[in-house]
Order: sequence, then C-alpha cells, then structure tokens
Amino acid sequence: DGIPDSLEKIILKCTMKKPEDRYQTADELIADLKLVFEDTSGEYVGIVPTIDDSPTIMIDQNELTQRIQTNDDTQPVEDSDSNAYLEEDDEEEETGMNSKIEKLVIVLAAVVGAIILISIVVFVVKSSGLFKSGKSTTQSTIAATTEAKHHNTTEKYTVDNYIGLSLEAAREAIDNKFKINVTEEYSDTYAKGLVMQQDPESDTELEEGKTIKLVVSKGQKIEDKVSVPDVRSKTKSGAQSELKAAGLKVSIKEAYSDDVAKGEVISQTPSHGSKVSKNTTVVITVSKGKKEDQTVSVPNLRYYTESEASQELQRFGLSLGSVLTEYSDSVEKGLVIRQRISSGSKVKKGTAVGIYVSLGPRQTATTADEESTTTDEE
Repeated sequence: DGIPDSLEKIILKCTMKKPEDRYQTADELIADLKLVFEDTSGEYVGIVPTIDDSPTIMIDQNELTQRIQTNDDTQPVEDSDSNAYLEEDDEEEETGMNSKIEKLVIVLAAVVGAIILISIVVFVVKSSGLFKSGKSTTQSTIAATTEAKHHNTTEKYTVDNYIGLSLEAAREAIDNKFKINVTEEYSDTYAKGLVMQQDPESDTELEEGKTIKLVVSKGQKIEDKVSVPDVRSKTKSGAQSELKAAGLKVSIKEAYSDDVAKGEVISQTPSHGSKVSKNTTVVITVSKGKKEDQTVSVPNLRYYTESEASQELQRFGLSLGSVLTEYSDSVEKGLVIRQRISSGSKVKKGTAVGIYVSLGPRQTATTADEESTTTDEE
C-alpha cells in the first residue's frame, strides 16, 4: 500500500537539519509512531517549516547573455601570478566541493539509517500490539475528555412524578430531557397503559440525557378460569367430590333448614356458573335438618314440686305437660311421684312431659272418725 504520509513526516522530522527541530526524546517519537495508522495524514506530527533566507532570483536568457559579455569585456589579462592565484583558488573550490559532497553523503546515510530504524521500530511496535493499545488508550482519553466536558456542561433537571399517568402523557412530561426505558408488568391496581413504577423517584435531580425507567401496567393477569358447578341439594360428600374435580377448594358450614334434608347442601358461594380462578375456595352450607328435630334427654323430675319440674323441663328445651295427682304413702304431698316419659329418654326439643303429683297417704274410715271426735271435743 506504500508508506503512509504520517510515517514520511516522522522520517522528515527525524532528519531535520537543526537538532532542536527533531524529536527531543524517544517517548515523543514512539507516541507519534503509535498514531501512524490511526491518522495517516500525519497532521499530528509537529514539523517546523523551513524558512528560505536566500530566495532564488529568476533571470531570462537575454539578461544572462548580456551579463556574460559584460564580464568578458571587463576581464583583465591574466599574468602568471594571477594564473597561480587562480589555480590555488580552484584547489580551494575543489576542496570545498568535496566537503559539501561528504556532508551530503553523511546526511543521506543518516536518512537511510533513520528510515531503517523507524521501519524496525514500527514493525516491532505493531507486532507487539502497541498500536492497538495506543488506539485504545487514545480512544479512552478522548472518551474521558468528552465525558468530562459533558459532565461539566450537562444541565440537571428535577424528575417529576409519572406514576398514574399514561405512557403518552409521561413522554410529554419528560419532553426529551431524559431517555426512557419502558417495561410492562401485570397489575391488579393500575389500569392497562398507566405508569405504575418509576426509577429514579420523583424530586430526584438527574442530568439531561440520563435514563428513566418506567414500568407500565398490562392490566390484570387473565388466568385460566373455571365455572363453578351447581352442588345445591347434593350430599356433602358428593358436593366435595364435584368441586375438587373442577379444581376448586371446599369450605363447609352447617345450618338448620326446614326445606332441605339433613346432610344436603343448602347454598354455595360463589354461586354456580361463576367464572373463577383455579384453587378458589367455594363455601357450601350443609343442612342440619329442622331445628325441632333435635333430640334431648328427659330429666328426672321425681321429688320436684310442680313449679320446679316446669323450670327443669324448660332448661332442657322441653315443656310441662299434663299434671295429675294421686295418693302416695311414700312421697310427700305436693311432690312429683313419677313422670309420663321416663328420665333419660331421647325426645325432640319442645316435647311436653306429663307428671304425677302426690296427694299424700290415702285416709281410712277409723282415721276419719278419730279426726271428727277430736274436732267435736274442741
């Protein structure tokens, strides 16, 4: 591809006539060599321009001929002494010419040596990857400088609150002051298309051109829905099996019912036909039957007074039935001798229980006469 201009300029600087115009240190030379293939124009090579103190004067042919003739006409006749002088002068001139040629050879040798030296240095440096390193270093330096300038000149703005705004409204509010990174998530709180999160938070000072992260709602997540089966009037076990087969959970409550037989489902929540997510809990209410169908044990009422027996029956959810009287030699008058439903029997709540109350011992005829005589004597 040929030698790049940048390398030629480096060689030229190495061979400048004045030492002060050349590279002063090896580090300066290596620094420029690293940039040879990055900037082939070589504008970065500082070469001191050569100042021409003796400019060439151009004359035409007629003027040149006239000057030669003038010199010939005014030339004095040479004598032997002058010839000797001229010979000495010629020798001095020849000696001067030899000195110039010698200097030229030395300069050319220096140039060739410099070219060979620079070529070797370039080859070694390029092979070792220093050019690449130099490029990376240069790029890093430029990037760092640019970043520093940017940092010093970038304006800061206060971040507003974008939560609850639509994405379009948030973009308008940001107004190109910041970059925007948008992601989407499901939300049960924010409607679809509204900003639900932001980073950084509002009232934060942020440099112009920095990135704001916005999370936009995708709305509620639509999961696989199932239809709730109708389990009313089914047995408790049957309802449980059907609901579990539909992918639902079951919770059971119990209640009395005049219309639904004991052990069957009275109601359910959610209602049948509702669309719900899998594993939703369905509450079913199972009948305990009619309230009066409950049974209780009849208490023992013997030796209770009529009033006490009535209170005891009420305590068990029963009522006092018929009250009959009869004589008793063993039970004091006014106390319960026996009851129409034996104690310990299971009866429905509200059942009436009859009792027999003692009249005391039965009186005989002798006893009646004695009582009558005693009364007369008094």
